[in-house]
Amino acid sequence: GGGIIAQGASSLDNNVVLVKYDSSGNAQWARTVTAGSGRSVFNSVSVASDGSVYAAGYVTGTGAYNFGNSKAVTGAFTGDNLVLVKYDSFGTAQWAQTATAGMSASRFHSVSAAPDGSVYAAGYFTGTGTYNFGSGVTVASTFADDNLVLVKYDSTGPAQWAQTAVGGNGGSVFNGVSVAPDNTVYGAGGITGTGTYNFGSDVTAAGTYANLYNIVLVK
Repeated sequence: GGGIIAQGASSLDNNVVLVKYDSSGNAQWARTVTAGSGRSVFNSVSVASDGSVYAAGYVTGTGAYNFGNSKAVTGAFTGDNLVLVKYDSFGTAQWAQTATAGMSASRFHSVSAAPDGSVYAAGYFTGTGTYNFGSGVTVASTFADDNLVLVKYDSTGPAQWAQTAVGGNGGSVFNGVSVAPDNTVYGAGGITGTGTYNFGSDVTAAGTYANLYNIVLVK
C-alpha cells in the first residue's frame, strides 16, 4: 500500500520480505532480496532499542543472496542455510550472516534483540558435522537428524558463541527465543523421545513421550 512495493529475485519460489509500517498501518518501506538463486524466507523479526531491525530465516542453495547495500551471503549447503540480516530503521541492510560450513540443512526460526545490543538467533541444524558461524564459533552434535541451536551475535555481526544439545535419541529444535531485561536468554522448542538431552553445564531434560517431540524450555 501507499506505493510501497517489493519484487523478489526468484520467480519460481519464495523471496524474503520485510515491511515497516507506521502506527496507523501505513507502509513505510519494504525490502526483499535483490539477487538470489532459490527460496529465501524470513521466519522471525525483532527490533532493538536503537531502532535496528533483525530478521532471521533461511536461504536455499549455494548461490549468493543479496539483501541490498551489497550485504550478501552464500550458502554452504545445497539445501536450506540459516540466515540473519540486520537492517537500520530506514531499511538499509547493515550485515548478513549464515553458516560458513555445514554438511546439511539449517534454519533460524526465531530472533531476539537484547538490551545490551547483542542479538540471539535460534533454530536447528542437521547432522553430526561441524557448523561454522564465523569468527571461530563452531558447533557439532552427536545426532544425525535435527539439532537445536542458539547463536549469539554482537550488533556488528560477528558470532560470539553457539550452543546445542548433546545426547538424547532423536531430533531437537528451537522454535522461539526471547531475551529478558537482564539479558537472560530463553530458548523454547522440542526434543524427541525419552532420552536425556544435555544442554551444557549439566543442565538436562528427558521427554516422557517416546515417538515424537516433547516441549522443552531452556534458560
